[in-house]
Amino acid sequence: MALGSLKYQLSLWLSVSLITAAAGIASYTFFNTYQEAIEWQDATLKQVSKLFDAEHKPKPNTVIKTKSERGMPEILVAMRDMHQAQALTLPFKDVSKQLNDGLYNLTLAENDYRVLIRSSLERQQLLVLQKTSERDELAWEMARATLLPFIAVIPLLILIMNLILHSRLKPIQLAAKAVESSHRHNIQSISLEDLPSEIMPFVSEINHLIGRLKSSIEEQEIFIANAAHELRSPLTALSLQAECIGDENLPEKELQRVNALRLGIGRSRKLLEQLLTLARVQGSHIAEHQTANIEAVLKSVIEDLYPIVDEKNLDLGIEGDLNIDCSLDKLDLYTLFKNLLDNAIRYSPQDGVIEIQISQQSGKTQITVSDSGIGVAPEHHDKLLSPFYRVLDSQNTNIGSGLGLSIVNSIVEKQGGRISFGYTDEVQAKGFKIKVLLT
Repeated sequence: MALGSLKYQLSLWLSVSLITAAAGIASYTFFNTYQEAIEWQDATLKQVSKLFDAEHKPKPNTVIKTKSERGMPEILVAMRDMHQAQALTLPFKDVSKQLNDGLYNLTLAENDYRVLIRSSLERQQLLVLQKTSERDELAWEMARATLLPFIAVIPLLILIMNLILHSRLKPIQLAAKAVESSHRHNIQSISLEDLPSEIMPFVSEINHLIGRLKSSIEEQEIFIANAAHELRSPLTALSLQAECIGDENLPEKELQRVNALRLGIGRSRKLLEQLLTLARVQGSHIAEHQTANIEAVLKSVIEDLYPIVDEKNLDLGIEGDLNIDCSLDKLDLYTLFKNLLDNAIRYSPQDGVIEIQISQQSGKTQITVSDSGIGVAPEHHDKLLSPFYRVLDSQNTNIGSGLGLSIVNSIVEKQGGRISFGYTDEVQAKGFKIKVLLT
C-alpha cells in the first residue's frame, strides 16, 4: 500500500486513534479496577472483623488463620487483651497498642501488612492482618484481567475497520484503475456507479476532461490524415517533373542540384506515407479474434527491404519458430515489422549484422530485433516512442523522420502489448535492441 494513498492514511490515522482511545480507556479501567480490588479487600477485612462479635469473639492472645482459596490472600485474626501483659506471637507482637481503631499499612516482622484494628468496651483489641504483597498480587491480577478484552478486541476492530475501508474505497480504486489502463486507443469515461457523493463532482470533471481529450485526439488524427492526403498530390507531381528532367544534358553542378531535389522529394514522400500510416494505426481499432501469420508477413517485409539490405551488405539472421500466428491483423503486423527492420537497417553500419528473434509462450508473442549500430543510451529510451524524436549522432547521417517507432508503439499499445529497449551487447554498450511483446 502506497504511503500517499488515501486508504493508507485513513487506515493509519483511524488505527492510531482507535489504539490511543483504547489505551486511554484500558489504562483508566486498569487502575480503577486495581483500586476497587484494594477497597474490596479492605471491605473483606471489615466483614471478617464483624464475624467476631461479643458472643463469638476469639479467646485473648490466640491467633486464627483463614484458608487461602481461589487466590484470596490468607487472613490472620487475633484478640489482644490490653490488661494482660502476655504478648501475641509475630507478626501481631509488633502492632503498637497506641494505635486507634482503623486500617493501617504496617511493617511487621520484616513484612508489609494491611492491618485492621477494632477495640471493644472490655479493653480488648481485635487485630485482622493480611499480607500486602498477596493483596497487591490479587489486585494486579484482577486489573490485568480487564485488559484481555481490549487486547483481543482492538486487532479485530482494526481488521473490521480496514475491511470496511477497502469495501467503501473499492469504487474509487476501480475508477483509478480505469484511468490508469486508458490509452489513446481506449479512452473511456469513468463510471459514477457506487462512488461516494463527495467524489462524484471530481470524477465528473475528469469525465468532461476525458471527453475534451478524446475530441482533441480525434481532431489531431483527422488533421494529420487530411494534411498528408492534401500534400501527397503536389509532391507526386513534383516527383514526376523531377524525374522527367534529363540527366544527360545537364552540367555537373545542375545535375547535383537535381539529384538533391529528388532526394528531398523522396524523403518528403516517405514522411507523408509514415504520417498516413501513423494516422491509420492511431485511428483504427483491433478487430476481435484477428490474427496474422508471422512467417508470411515477415517474408513479404524482407522481400520489400532486401535491396537496401543487399546494398549495405548486411547479415540478416532469423531465429525461432516463424510459423505461428499473433493477435494482429496482417496490415498492422506488416507495418510493425517493416518499421522495426527499416529502423535497424538505417542505423546499422556497412557490413553490419541484424538479428530477428521470434518466440511464443502462453499465447504471448515476443519479437526481438537487434542491430550492430552504436546503440541508444538509456537516458533516451523514454523519448524514443515520441513522434519525430530522433537520436542524432556523427556516425550515421541517414537519419529518419522519427515516426517509425512511434508507429510501432501505436500498434503495440492498441493491442495491449509493451515495448522495451536495450543494448545488443550490454558489456560494450553497443548495438540497439528492441523487444516487442504482443499479448
